[in-house]
Amino acid sequence: MRHFPVLLLIAALGGCATHRASPPQPWADASDAVRAANVEPAHAIAGTFVMTVQALGQDNGRIFLNSERDYRNQNCLTVVLAPAIAEQVAQQLGVEVPALLHRRLSVRGEARRVRIQFRDGQGRESSKYYYQTHLQVEDPGQIAFASP
Repeated sequence: MRHFPVLLLIAALGGCATHRASPPQPWADASDAVRAANVEPAHAIAGTFVMTVQALGQDNGRIFLNSERDYRNQNCLTVVLAPAIAEQVAQQLGVEVPALLHRRLSVRGEARRVRIQFRDGQGRESSKYYYQTHLQVEDPGQIAFASP
C-alpha cells in the first residue's frame, strides 16, 4: 500500500506524456547530434545544432565546417556547403568562409550518418571505410552565429 502514491504518480505522468508531444528541441552541442545519428543510422536527425567550427575542409568544390579538429573524430559533425551556398552564407554572415574558423554557429537541418570509403593510390575504392555525420546546407538561412 505504501507504493500506491508512487505508482499513481508514474501512471499520471505516463498518461500526460502520451497525450502531449513536445516540439523538437535544439541540440546542446554537435556531439549530441552525432551520437543520436549513430543510434539511428538509417534516419536523419532533425534539429538545430550548435557547434564551434574547429576545422575547415574542401573537396570537389564543397566546403566542410567541422566541429572537431580531426574530421574523422567520432564526435565530429560536418556541415557541408556547396560552392554557391558557401558564397551565399558568407554574404549573409558578412564574413568569408575561412573567417568562420573558431566561430560558434547555429545550424538548422538534418544530420545523418554517411559512410566514407577510403581509396587506394589509383583512386579505386578500398575495403576500408569509416562513418561521418553530415549536415547538408541547402539554404543560407540554415546558418547563423550562435551566442556564446
